[in-house]
Amino acid sequence: KYPTADLQFESVRSSFCSDPSLSDHERIHLINRLEKFKTRWMSSRKHTSIDEKRQCNICQSWTYSIHYCEFCLQDYLKVDFGNWTSGNDEIDIIIRKNQMCVSSPERIFRWLPYDDFEKITLKTKGGYASIYSAIWKNGLVKWDPEKLTLESVGPRYVVLKKLENSSQMDGRWLEKCYGITQEPGTLDYILVLNHLECNLYQFLTEHNYSLTWKQKFDIVGDLAYKLGKIHNADSIHGNLHLGNILLARQIGSFFISDLGFCEPIDQHPDNIYGNLPYIAPEVLHSKQYSNQSDIYSLGIIMWVISSGELPFIDRNHDSKLALDLVNGLRPNVSGEIPYEYAKLMKQCWDTVPENRPDALEINREITKLVKKFYENPYIEIYKNMESLLAETSIISTCSQENVDLKTSPHSSQLYCFKDLPQPKNTTDGIFTSNFK
Repeated sequence: KYPTADLQFESVRSSFCSDPSLSDHERIHLINRLEKFKTRWMSSRKHTSIDEKRQCNICQSWTYSIHYCEFCLQDYLKVDFGNWTSGNDEIDIIIRKNQMCVSSPERIFRWLPYDDFEKITLKTKGGYASIYSAIWKNGLVKWDPEKLTLESVGPRYVVLKKLENSSQMDGRWLEKCYGITQEPGTLDYILVLNHLECNLYQFLTEHNYSLTWKQKFDIVGDLAYKLGKIHNADSIHGNLHLGNILLARQIGSFFISDLGFCEPIDQHPDNIYGNLPYIAPEVLHSKQYSNQSDIYSLGIIMWVISSGELPFIDRNHDSKLALDLVNGLRPNVSGEIPYEYAKLMKQCWDTVPENRPDALEINREITKLVKKFYENPYIEIYKNMESLLAETSIISTCSQENVDLKTSPHSSQLYCFKDLPQPKNTTDGIFTSNFK
């Protein structure tokens, strides 16, 4: 045990400095990440020590936090139950259940009045959801230890995700976000989400010419790690693609969004909702969503990140493409992609789900690849490859003449495919690599 959090963080920092297996670049990277984490952790938890508790002088419960007591916070929220309702019993139950186990003020999930938002601006609209930016006038709350109440910390820029035809929304849609509100006119429910600057499609479009292989490896490793956390929580995403991977520029990290509310409320059981090039063949054939189908989607994302192209950009997202996908069609793999990366990527999109690696295995292999990247005496090969791949733009890689693209490359739509054959692998598109 450590008497203070500072000492524990310093111990971890010292272990990074003394680890002989780390390169200088890896050591600096880990120390920088540790410092960022320390800043966020200390500002949000306000502990004097990781292991030390204090006794609340109000309720006499033991808590780790200095500036609030989670038990007093929960009691305050419980008393307030009678002052609000969503008008939907199931939603009320879920919100109250969350508030009865909340650990800090910034994690409270709330029912929010629609008039608490201003400057609502439509950003994008799909068939089943619309995305808006808005100013949340009251914003997050903090605990006032003197008044024993919650107080607003001021306006906050947020994203509103309106779910079309959702007036009868049930609890399966409610995942981690600030809260939920309802549009008075349509009675559609709206999720209030943290504002993140851009999605992975937009990021790659903006930075395709400047991304190094190290940066590409880091993105894939980070996504694999976070997908692994979803799977370890016994959850399946089910609709992973470039459009719902979001970047928080302030901390330089990507987040996987839309978990738990990525398909239409009233979807027919025979239909599939998603972005066709990223949908696993077993899902197209028999709607067998699983951890492995998420891994298939991640494999396609790996291809986009490494190639600077969009998958099947010259094809309509229709039954012909779906048939080709279950028959083994996959994106072409360039020989300029590092061999180990290409091998791992192709394992992810193997037709047999059991042959695919799990997310944490992908993260481990990418970590090994990053380390090899720094130890490789022929590192100039990778550096020279950057200029070659920079010639490929993620937004204009294939001729689109005579192709009527009916969907955005980073959005989802509804599909209904009948009588597709059993998925199978193909020997077409066997890749060779210049880097073995």
